[in-house]
Amino acid sequence: MGTFSVGSQEFSSIRGFHSYLAGDDVDFDEDLYILVGLTQYSESELMSIFEGRGYEVLSNHGVVTKLGYEHNDVEVQFYLHYGEENGVVLLYSDMRRGDDLKPTIERFLENHKGIHYLYVSPRLFRRIREDILTQHDVVQITKFVADRTEDSDYPCQIRADYSRTITYHGDDGLKSLREMERNYGVRPKNLTFNIPNTSKFRVIRRGVFAVSSGELEIPFRYIQICIEETLPVLEAHEDSSFEMMPASDTVSVPSSEPATVELSSKLQYHEMDNLTDLMGEQDYVVINSFAREGSLYFSTKVIDKKKEDVFKLKATEDEIHVFPQDEEKDLGSFYRFYEFIQDNVDQNADVKSPA
Repeated sequence: MGTFSVGSQEFSSIRGFHSYLAGDDVDFDEDLYILVGLTQYSESELMSIFEGRGYEVLSNHGVVTKLGYEHNDVEVQFYLHYGEENGVVLLYSDMRRGDDLKPTIERFLENHKGIHYLYVSPRLFRRIREDILTQHDVVQITKFVADRTEDSDYPCQIRADYSRTITYHGDDGLKSLREMERNYGVRPKNLTFNIPNTSKFRVIRRGVFAVSSGELEIPFRYIQICIEETLPVLEAHEDSSFEMMPASDTVSVPSSEPATVELSSKLQYHEMDNLTDLMGEQDYVVINSFAREGSLYFSTKVIDKKKEDVFKLKATEDEIHVFPQDEEKDLGSFYRFYEFIQDNVDQNADVKSPA
């Protein structure tokens, strides 16, 4: 059992590791899964967190490290690469996703403070899809999973007030997806691309890329596109701040600089109750809320139970400002909230750094 082996090879760059994986010396038992995460921790801090959660370093291979974790009498193994320049974490394994990877490293990325999976937004899915169609003469989408929340802002022609999930298999998946997007207002969460005689791979909303066959260079290209698209989120979080400022010799007051989420459609007063209800359904506790009608103003304190973080929100019709409440501000919590906004409020929401 375990994941694929690279023997005693050492790699001086992640590109070299990718080239090795694309060669004939590696045999994959299942699909090759590449999981992408973002973290605010240094590499040594991240490794200490893994080890503190029971993960064991099995071997070092230059820019990648092989780790293992005992789960249900199976040692789940994967290779980890930490991007020094941007805090992007890449995890590689060919073990079973449902039985092995989801309950271990995927759950770790979802729940641990200071880290989160790279969310593939509707905008990113569109960019990937259109780029693949432009770059290749023949492209099939052979399977997709697409969903819609009850209060989605996504255009919908048929029963817009229903939540739904659609799983589709068929060689005409591209046309079917477009039809279902238009008619049923769903958005893809899992797309399988087949470029005949070239590459077959899946893109999954929770930052997972699965290569079934063919060239690795193509899915690696789209991993990089997703990383580049996400860097503004990292920058916005980095530019936000919290500190206690001295007001006198004995008194200090909190000062916080927010990260800002810009909305493409105006937030309305009548939407606020539903918004806070949705937050409650997704492991947020909303307290001390205030909303003013007219030119919208909304403020509240938020406890993120999943990431064990606290932040404040101030929203207008056009922007949502996220104020850290601790000097150790949490990237995972901010990114999770940004994902929540894109899923439930505005699929085209974007981030900007403080002025």
